[in-house]
Amino acid sequence: MSQTKKSPVSAATDRGSKSNQIQRQHYNTNDALDQFRSVVTIAGILLPDHLPTGEIIRCDVQGKKPGNKAASVCLHLDGWPAGWFENFTDGLGPRKWRYSPDGSTPPPIDFDYRAHEVKLKVQRERLEKARQHKQEQASQKARYQYGGATDNVNHPYLTQKQIQHHGCRQSGEVLLIPIINTDLKLVNLQRIYPDGSKRFLPGGQIKGCFSPIGRVNPLGVIYVCEGFATGASIHESTGNPVACAMNAGNLLPVASYVRTTYPRATIVIAGDDDKNTPNNPGRTKANETAAAINGLVTFPEFCCPDCSCTDFNDVALCRSRNNGGGS
Repeated sequence: MSQTKKSPVSAATDRGSKSNQIQRQHYNTNDALDQFRSVVTIAGILLPDHLPTGEIIRCDVQGKKPGNKAASVCLHLDGWPAGWFENFTDGLGPRKWRYSPDGSTPPPIDFDYRAHEVKLKVQRERLEKARQHKQEQASQKARYQYGGATDNVNHPYLTQKQIQHHGCRQSGEVLLIPIINTDLKLVNLQRIYPDGSKRFLPGGQIKGCFSPIGRVNPLGVIYVCEGFATGASIHESTGNPVACAMNAGNLLPVASYVRTTYPRATIVIAGDDDKNTPNNPGRTKANETAAAINGLVTFPEFCCPDCSCTDFNDVALCRSRNNGGGS
């Protein structure tokens, strides 16, 4: 009696199924999710109850207003669990993660690294295309909203911060702060609402982009800081131009652009002093940036040891109140 032979396709399918079964048994999906959630939570990131996989999502960070979306995470569960996360407020940049069954053991030796890397490359390319598409959509939306807004600005945020609008516009009750890239193209908006909450356009470009204040003298002084209110206070007190990088992690990309564009200028990094935040990301990133671009660095001088101020606008407001010049 002759034996029935399996076709090459069937045999390959069987081997693939067995291989998948072997790989699958090496980790438990819930364990991988719990491990990723634990690591990300330690970094101060608040994950949603249901975490989508295979895509970049924005999340809140601890200690900020709800809806701040000041973090990004991405988790892959196809093949061996891996991912990355970034808390934009701690200045540490993106950090990679890979699942370990016991917290330290590397993936098993029969894990197909090459196939996994190919999959990740395809996913990265797909995500990059999607990211670029979202950035272009956000840029178009920024130009549309900013172009249709009024420059007759009367917004409670400016009143509260005691600053001028410096190129901002207003749409209804929303203050629009323009953010440009290194080609000086409007690519994003920081939208500030009457309650002080802030939102960037979804998917809009931020890294290497900034909000400019004042006219640049190529041989003069140029400040680089984090927030718009900080930049406005610096410009109004010194008369010098300012590039507002929006967060500590973006100081270096923005300052590097300023140094390349204006090589003979004196560049001053005006850092926040996050003295009550672990690792003081504002001071740390400002010092690192100044050293990297051969610039100067300055920090706000607080009114007293217990002062809750963290930036130059806080200090300006504090001094104004102490002098009877504001609420």
